[in-house]
Amino acid sequence: GSQVARGQKHVAITDPSRARILIELPAADLPSVQYGMKGEFRAASGSLPVQVAGVSPAIDPLTGTATCELELAEGTK
Repeated sequence: GSQVARGQKHVAITDPSRARILIELPAADLPSVQYGMKGEFRAASGSLPVQVAGVSPAIDPLTGTATCELELAEGTK
């Protein structure tokens, strides 16, 4: 829900092997997401192979979402 300005620094990665991406998943999608599942994280600057490192069992009642943690996929760290 935050506003972002063009050119604004969002993140600084100092150790890519420990980088994590947190995303919010709709509750309806939780049954199809499992630990270790592989995928691709896409951004305007490119894409990265990722895998699911964890999924929160808690669903935010305001947004209907749960937090999912992604990490760089094996072999890309």
